[in-house]
Amino acid sequence: QGYVYEPTIIADVDESFKIVSEEQFGPALPIVKYKNVDEAVARANDTKYGLGGSVWGSDFQKAAEIASNLECGTSWVNQHLAITPITPFGGVKWSGIGRENGKWGLQAFLEPHCINVKKTTIKAAL
Repeated sequence: QGYVYEPTIIADVDESFKIVSEEQFGPALPIVKYKNVDEAVARANDTKYGLGGSVWGSDFQKAAEIASNLECGTSWVNQHLAITPITPFGGVKWSGIGRENGKWGLQAFLEPHCINVKKTTIKAAL
């Protein structure tokens, strides 16, 4: 019923597929082949979007290093969409403006206003 589909894995895709080239908000996972990590990172960053990305692997330090090179608002290692109220969440590029959650999210709704008061008096000759 409606526009709902089951979780889906899509193999043998390339950059011409919209599921690879555009943001998708559904239970679909495209499998994209790559020759090495540098190519994978370059292809992941070769988009106008940048909401989030995840890196999966048994070497946590290497996975975190790879994640740090992704051009996105949040990078996860061995998980995806783990969001807490105290950490910032938001995208880069065409994937949003600013951040939600934490002090960063609160600051997005504030407008700084500086009031500068001189605390010495000046005697004027009248």
